[in-house]
Amino acid sequence: MYGSERLGIFKQTDSLRIIAFSSTGFDTDGTFLGKTSIDTLTQSAPPDTCGIDFYRGDKRFELSNHLGNVLAVISDRKLQTLDAGMSLGHYFSADIWSTSDYYPFGMIMGGRSWSQNSDYRYGFQGQEQDQELYDGAVSYKYRVHDPRIGRFLSIDPLSPKYPHYTPYSFSGNKVIHAIELEGLEEFELHETYDKKGKLASSELVWNESAEPLEGDNLYHLVTYQMEYQDLLVSAPMGPQVISASQYNYEGSYLEPTSVPSSVFGEINYYTWRNQDFVIRHSLMKSGESPPEYYLGYGDKYIRKFTESTRDKLSHEGQMWLDNALLNLQIEMEDGLVENPLLEEDSDLHKAFAFDTHVPAYENAGLLNLSFGDLLIIGTTPSYSDLLSDDGIRQALIVAEDLAKYKALEAGVKTANWVSQQVIESLISTIKKQLNPDGY
Repeated sequence: MYGSERLGIFKQTDSLRIIAFSSTGFDTDGTFLGKTSIDTLTQSAPPDTCGIDFYRGDKRFELSNHLGNVLAVISDRKLQTLDAGMSLGHYFSADIWSTSDYYPFGMIMGGRSWSQNSDYRYGFQGQEQDQELYDGAVSYKYRVHDPRIGRFLSIDPLSPKYPHYTPYSFSGNKVIHAIELEGLEEFELHETYDKKGKLASSELVWNESAEPLEGDNLYHLVTYQMEYQDLLVSAPMGPQVISASQYNYEGSYLEPTSVPSSVFGEINYYTWRNQDFVIRHSLMKSGESPPEYYLGYGDKYIRKFTESTRDKLSHEGQMWLDNALLNLQIEMEDGLVENPLLEEDSDLHKAFAFDTHVPAYENAGLLNLSFGDLLIIGTTPSYSDLLSDDGIRQALIVAEDLAKYKALEAGVKTANWVSQQVIESLISTIKKQLNPDGY
């Protein structure tokens, strides 16, 4: 059974029940006489006494959490509870068929699951349970997941696109807020035509469950509005696969696509933003290049900090890094919402991005880190980036804020003098780390 997504299953136990009523009707004073039903599947019934009986209990509805984990299954039947001395039910309760709880990677928790009938086949992240391998294997569209070890049993078919992940990893090892998408996602161009055949609206969206496409191909979905018996109805068509560079796009400016949950907060965020710009401007035939910041700085350093620097940091430093990277992406998304044309000027876009760095770092807790973590973080950027105008400006702001914070924390009144000493010490240390030979 489906609405906007799967609601449950309809498990009809037999063919439609035809019920024969052997006695029905009302007395002369209007009192209902009641009825006695005869199941015609097993008994014969007198003629002209049959009707259709609606039977409850065959439908199973799943109750799930934000990850799609099926936590409970109930039927469409409600159970009446009688209190002592009462002829009518005091309240109704749900007809529960099963309850389940899961470890983070999907293994069912012992002692926290129960079922009166084990025929409901969906569970962790709403996926079907595969009983052929062993009790509890999770069957996704392309691969089977082993929740006991938190790994897939086969290689990700899109692993070449994501070299930073092991091809057997499940959900990028992010199982608290994210779900497994198997890398299957793609851009879709949605266009709506009015009843006169004129293009009314255009929008580029990201479909997290679509089959991946090669090159600059994307999906094209068209909706036609038309009148039918004085009503305005919509007729969706598609999807079809089109080439962004070859399609004759006639719509308005395509604003930056909303970042999907599978990308937000992840290492491939900046490459996705860059790809989004390329696809949109290929459709619009603008000839513009993506802003330099996405690949020239954002993607460069999210990978360097994540793949190289992170393991050198303390636990507090790693927590800071995760929060700082997320803060930077939040700032970028807010900027694109406030100014959808921000990407059109590469220098303006870069200046905006750099202005968000210090607040993102400090709001993540930079000033609370140890000097050892600060030294590792400060020496991660390349020498040319660190000593560029933007790099020096950032370093001076952070150093001054850090000195004032430490001075106030220690109760030092001459905070400005301390600030200057810390700034000079920090810059001197960073230069020695970057150029130990002194050249």
